[in-house]
Amino acid sequence: GGQTVDSNSSMQEWGAGGAGAGGTILLDCKRFFGAVTGRLSAHGGDQIVSSGKNNGGGGGGLIAVWTGEAYEPGQSLRSTRAKPVAFHDESEEAQFLGAVDVHGGVSHIGTDAWKGGDGTAFCFSNHRPGLKVIVR
Repeated sequence: GGQTVDSNSSMQEWGAGGAGAGGTILLDCKRFFGAVTGRLSAHGGDQIVSSGKNNGGGGGGLIAVWTGEAYEPGQSLRSTRAKPVAFHDESEEAQFLGAVDVHGGVSHIGTDAWKGGDGTAFCFSNHRPGLKVIVR
C-alpha cells in the first residue's frame, strides 16, 4: 500500500512557507504631490502562522516614481537628464508628504533574523531645462 499525506501532516512535517514579498508600484507622471494622509506601501507580508518551524517575513517591494518627461521602458538613466529627488522635496517636481513604506515583513518568531529584507523606494525627476511653450 501507498502512503497518504494530508495537508495537515505536511504542514507539521515541513512547516508553512514564508510570507509574500511587497510587490511593485511604478508611478510615471508629470508632477507628483501628496498630503500627509497619503500612503504608498509595498510592505512585505508578515508571517503570522506558527507551525513550530522557522518561517520568515516577506521582503519589501519596490516603489518608483518618475516625474517629468515620460519614462520609456528599457530606457537607461544615462540617456536621460533624470536626477534623483527626495519624496519630500519642496519643488515643482515632487512633494509627497505622506508615508512611503517598503519595509520587510516580520516573522511570528519575533527576531530580526527571520525578518524580510527592506525593499527600495526612489523618485526621479526628468524635467528638461529651457523654455516651454504651450499653444492652446
